[in-house]
Amino acid sequence: MFRVWLVMLGVLFVTTAPQPADAQPGSGPALRLGVGTFLSRDGGWNYREQVEVLAAITQKVGSVDVEAGGSVYKSFGSFSYPAVFPRPPIAFHDGFAARLHVRTPGARTSALSGIVGVELFHNRTDGQPRTTTAAGSAGIGFNFGSARSGSLDLRYVRFAEKLGSSTGILPLTLTWRL
Repeated sequence: MFRVWLVMLGVLFVTTAPQPADAQPGSGPALRLGVGTFLSRDGGWNYREQVEVLAAITQKVGSVDVEAGGSVYKSFGSFSYPAVFPRPPIAFHDGFAARLHVRTPGARTSALSGIVGVELFHNRTDGQPRTTTAAGSAGIGFNFGSARSGSLDLRYVRFAEKLGSSTGILPLTLTWRL
């Protein structure tokens, strides 16, 4: 429950942080939308036609961007196992997450940013118990476009507890700041 409150406080901070008197127009909170794919980390890296859709509120705070939002994860592929073999644990491929990330330097000021943060994952994978776990994430963002509104983010997300047989995921996401 503490994890949920921590993420909610982050969202509240991002959306209500006061702006300096000399703030530039457009420097207030912005909406970042994205779509991407991801690999799940089990005994190896697995891919099952997986899609991530995300939305986040971004607030510039000094030279960094603070992002609070959420993602929905869905897999459209499946594996079949012969009836003679026991079915191994199913990797995480369906679920959702709340996230709080810091991007430094901010996307508007640099073509390359580091991304670190915390996430709260909930597993909705068929055949697996419904569980929730915290996760830490780290990665890089390649910022491009007009005023660097676009970003291609690659991050590694490590679960505190396994979700199915997965210990983490490696998302690659294309996002756009509105």
